[in-house]
Amino acid sequence: QCRAATFTVDSTSDAALSACTVAAGDCSLRGAIAAANATSALDLIAFNIPTSDAGYQITTQHWRIAVGATSLPTIETPLTIDGYTQPGALENTNTPIQGGLNTVLKIELSSLAPPTGTGLFIGQNTPGGGATVTLRGLAINRFGNQVLFNGASAHRIEGCFFGTDISGSFAAISPSLNSGVGLHLIGSGAYVIGGTQPAARNLVSGLTAGIVAQERLDGLQLQ
Repeated sequence: QCRAATFTVDSTSDAALSACTVAAGDCSLRGAIAAANATSALDLIAFNIPTSDAGYQITTQHWRIAVGATSLPTIETPLTIDGYTQPGALENTNTPIQGGLNTVLKIELSSLAPPTGTGLFIGQNTPGGGATVTLRGLAINRFGNQVLFNGASAHRIEGCFFGTDISGSFAAISPSLNSGVGLHLIGSGAYVIGGTQPAARNLVSGLTAGIVAQERLDGLQLQ
């Protein structure tokens, strides 16, 4: 059995840079997903992109990964993609009673041709038995579907923004236009969206539809 690996994204390039070694600029998100799909273990995609990268947004001090006409690879094996690993990112600590979010996100995944395609597609072939895909600390916007879940595993989404800019303050696409779906659930999994801890709280806003489920999901957890 393959051992779990960490693939550290160090470039906002949309090219399939999948070496993911210690060399600078050799690992894109597209390449990291492809590399993770080649293993059967629960891998981690982390981020450590320098400010010298072309995708660095000086005004907001974050990194934008712009996806072109070709969608990112479908995620087909257990995987955690953790945007909070990018230096400067901070998890939310506000409770619902306190109101609002103090999340600081640093990784934005955005479509170059809005609102089309899917930002991240979790496929139906991810193994069962508790093996899941977890998304954390990402801002995803300008896609037809920001995230599309398939399969029967209890995939998780924690601490993400869908449909907004990196700050969570503004819609990424004008509300007067078709602005896509936040989470599109087409499988039968007991998906977990959010959680009981402040860091797990998500923001879904500025979209035509927040969450769309095509099947009855008795095990779905919205927290």
